[in-house]
This record gives sequence, C-alpha cells and structure tokens, in this order.
Amino acid sequence: MKSANSFKSFQWSPQPAPFNFIRSLASDFLGACPEAAAFANRMHDGTGTRFIDWIDHIRLNRRDRRVSQLESVGYHVASEHASYTVYVNPSGVFPAVLAGDGGTEIGIKVESVADFLAANQLERDVLGSPLAVLRTCRIYTAQDCALTIVERHGTRDFDA
Repeated sequence: MKSANSFKSFQWSPQPAPFNFIRSLASDFLGACPEAAAFANRMHDGTGTRFIDWIDHIRLNRRDRRVSQLESVGYHVASEHASYTVYVNPSGVFPAVLAGDGGTEIGIKVESVADFLAANQLERDVLGSPLAVLRTCRIYTAQDCALTIVERHGTRDFDA
C-alpha cells in the first residue's frame, strides 16, 4: 500500500478574500471600540505584532449583514449551539466567526488570563477556574462591542 506524501497532501495558497474580510471586521470593531483600538496600538508599538494576528474568534450579531457574506469568503458552519452558530474557514489560519445575539466581540489569544491582567494592571472578572481548558475575560466594553481575552488548553469551545 502506498502512503500519501504529506508534503503534497495539502497545498496552501493565498486567501485574500477571507483575509480582507477579517481585516475589515477588525477595522470596524476597532473604530467602534476606542479602548480596544488604543490597546491594539500599544500591542503594535510594544510587540511589533498586528492585532489581526492575535484574534482567536469574532462574534457577530446574527442579524449583522456580514454574516451573510461568510460563505462567499470560504467559511462554513462547523457547529450550531443554542445561542450561536460557529463558522470556520479551513483554507487558512483564520479565526472562527460566531453568529448569535448581542453586539460584536473579538476574542484575542493569550497564554494566561491572570498574567495578562497583571501585566496590563487590569482587574476584571474571569470566567473559568485556574487550570481549566478554557478561561475568558472581557477586558474592554463599549456600546455594542467588547474585547475579550481567551486562554485555551486543548479545546475549541467558546463557553467557559
């Protein structure tokens, strides 16, 4: 039996449509959430990284017109839950997009919620116990938008 060549089993290719879509969502979000925009600028200046590269997931209101554009940029429904639907794009390393109730939320990846809060001198309520597979914490909130930090340990779940 001949084994598949792992180098040829999947060929990555540029994906400008989903990248531009996610970049547009992030830009709109930062325009609506001033504290998150200030934080994104501090991230860039302090670490030389782009906000878009830290994104773990994006939550949109299910009535947001952009939800209807997800399929056209390569996203498909990965799972449905009582209060939201998860969309993923397997053609690249793109954040999941969740469609549900409420305003827009962007969750960014962190190694440790506790360390992040301490380093940024923030005191916030944390969802999930220490050493849990998922911990989240909303760090900035404005009208209809929120920035959340997400600490993951082997799970793709979204509810802590």
